[in-house]
Amino acid sequence: MSFCFQGVNAIFKIVLSALDFIDFLLKATDFLTIDFLFGFSFFLSK
Repeated sequence: MSFCFQGVNAIFKIVLSALDFIDFLLKATDFLTIDFLFGFSFFLSK
C-alpha cells in the first residue's frame, strides 16, 4: 500500500516539474520572440 502511494507521489512530482519546465520554456520563448520582434523592427526602420 505505502509503496503504491510512493509511486503515485513520485509520478505526481514528475508531472509537476514537467509542467514547471514547460511553463519556463514558454516564458523563455516569449521573451525571445519579443526580443526578436523588437530587433527586427529596429533593423527594418534603419
